[in-house]
Amino acid sequence: MRSLALTSLLVLPALLAWPYLSVWRLEQAVLSADPAALSEMVDINRIRQAIERKLNKDVQSPLGNFSDGFVKWLERGFRSEGQGALDRLVTLDWARGLLLEKSMPGEGFLAHVSYAFFDDLTAFHLRIGSQDQQPIQVRLQLIGASWRVSAIYY
Repeated sequence: MRSLALTSLLVLPALLAWPYLSVWRLEQAVLSADPAALSEMVDINRIRQAIERKLNKDVQSPLGNFSDGFVKWLERGFRSEGQGALDRLVTLDWARGLLLEKSMPGEGFLAHVSYAFFDDLTAFHLRIGSQDQQPIQVRLQLIGASWRVSAIYY
């Protein structure tokens, strides 16, 4: 019984720290501008699916409300791009740009994180920028054995 309690005391902090370490790794991938490193951390297909689900009023979505600016960006994209707009609009470069939007050139996004905590055991919410200045919302999900960005919006 003691060994189980000791193991729990050692493992629990590591599990709680895991997504924070992943956020740091995400920042390093964003700063390196290496598409391979970024694609390991960002699941573009899941991001597209999350946006599609949120836009479908008949489907429940774990995402918060999209800002007016994000909705207008999507509307413009759908008008100009037509069918398959999300595939052309939501790319690794787009995600990287959003993650760096609140930062000065050469600076990472960690200095601008105003919230970072679990939504549940397999989902982690990150807010970049202050609540009153249209922050970037990032959702990381535990996929397999790693935390990956599964949604990003503002």
